[in-house]
Amino acid sequence: MVPRRTHKKSRNGCVQCKQRRVKCDEKGPICHNCTKRQLPCSFKDAPPESPVDSLSEKSADVSSTARENQATTRRSTVLTINKRLITPNDANAKQVRSLELGLLHHWTTVTYATLAQDRFEHGPNIEYRLWQIDVPREAMKHEYLLNAILAVAALHVLSLPPEKQYVPVTLAHAIEYHTASCATLRSELATVNDKNCHAVFACSILMILSVLALPPPADERTGHTSSLSAIFAYTDILTGTRDVLYSLQAQLIEGPFRRMMDYWQTRFEFHARPDTKAAIQILRGLNHETHVENNPIQCATNAMAIDILETCFAELDNRPDFGVSIAWLGSLDGSVIANLQRHEPVALAMLICWGVMLEQPSPMWFVHRPGKALIQEILSLKLHEEKKWTLLVAWAKDRAGMETSSIPVTCEAS
Repeated sequence: MVPRRTHKKSRNGCVQCKQRRVKCDEKGPICHNCTKRQLPCSFKDAPPESPVDSLSEKSADVSSTARENQATTRRSTVLTINKRLITPNDANAKQVRSLELGLLHHWTTVTYATLAQDRFEHGPNIEYRLWQIDVPREAMKHEYLLNAILAVAALHVLSLPPEKQYVPVTLAHAIEYHTASCATLRSELATVNDKNCHAVFACSILMILSVLALPPPADERTGHTSSLSAIFAYTDILTGTRDVLYSLQAQLIEGPFRRMMDYWQTRFEFHARPDTKAAIQILRGLNHETHVENNPIQCATNAMAIDILETCFAELDNRPDFGVSIAWLGSLDGSVIANLQRHEPVALAMLICWGVMLEQPSPMWFVHRPGKALIQEILSLKLHEEKKWTLLVAWAKDRAGMETSSIPVTCEAS
């Protein structure tokens, strides 16, 4: 009787071979089966080294086989760039890698410095380290943050004169990275924790910068560009970021954003300009007149938003910081945002005042001062033509540098 041939059972094979129930040669980093099929190859534990006596007995064969496996592995190595499987010989892959390397280089040498604001009177600007080192380090662990960095870097390159645009990037590239980052960020906001809160917070800030730098999207109904549509498209990210600030404030203070958080929590005794205070007081009166009897809860919610609006104006009138403008929009209660989407007059009047805020001079390259377009779009809805709105509208147009005749305002009560 012919004896059965004995064989060694593969106990340290790769995960892929075990799933397919085939014998694995246990040779890493990529086994022969996975190399042949161009599959990703992973071992639960590091693949064991061959015994010394086996190497000594078949040294010539092993060295020859090893050289062949190494050559095959080099040819078949699979890289993942933005979740697209590509090989090093793929021409498109080389272009993508070159583009992203160029954008990352631009970020760490140029763009990061444009985002840092010198908020502290003594010592070096601590935001330089934040954007140049800490945020890219977080991006190594979170792809959505990496895509946000690439989007902002691309938009910054496009904002430069042609002779300084050494990275061959297009607006389509910037939109692609922005869209990919935004989609993932929305899901991350639903599961934010102390492990990803720093990346989510950084990504939220960069998303807002991208929105400001990108051309406004087209309104679905009219097909025309719409500043309101841009705001409504990202209110969930703004409110999600606010919730992160409230729920994980302690963790954020302990992380790379600690100095920025300290600054934002500092209370300054600033006062708004007299004309601003008068306009805000008019807005308070209009809110009270409109809602106090029919909807007192909404009246109180609006009053809180108006108070924060005045505080932001006081900050900007004394120490310009564009982050203050964004902070107001992110502070809005869900009911106020819902009223904005319904085109409720008091909510839109607050947004008109915010448009004035956006028109304040800023050295930031991504700020195209979209306040005029926003104010004009809101007034074109013809919801503020009654006489009671006249003084507030006139103030907003004057502060935003708009010609009075550019948007007719009816002073008679309807």
